[in-house]
Amino acid sequence: MRAGPGFLPKCDALETLQVGSSQRCQFRRGSGLRHIAHLSSLRDLNLCNSGITDSDFEPLEALAGLRRLNISGTRITDKTLKRLSAFTKLEDLSIYDTDITADGVLSLANVPSLRHVNMPDSIPAKARSALRKALPQADIFPEP
Repeated sequence: MRAGPGFLPKCDALETLQVGSSQRCQFRRGSGLRHIAHLSSLRDLNLCNSGITDSDFEPLEALAGLRRLNISGTRITDKTLKRLSAFTKLEDLSIYDTDITADGVLSLANVPSLRHVNMPDSIPAKARSALRKALPQADIFPEP
């Protein structure tokens, strides 16, 4: 189903949302993501290839109940990863094809609820190993 931001206020019980990556997507940049921030029932948010940045992500910090978050293929950096400690229920995180560094990955140790992390191949094995040690319950990909 395709819907614009005017539809979202009527979707308080929405649990899963995939934001499109087309150039016509009204959520793609700027304040459009603020339309999502009130969806307190949202558990699964896929922003893959949406082109969002750290500042675009800021309104979404209100979604502390998220369990799955895919921000792969975005312009997210370590700044956003460091904010994820507020997402106390986050279990599944996809962050491949982003501008994150080893420092950002290590900040994920502050998200003890994580069970699965899919990160860029460019993250050094040492950082991946340190995250595995900090989050022994989590599957960290890629494997060393």
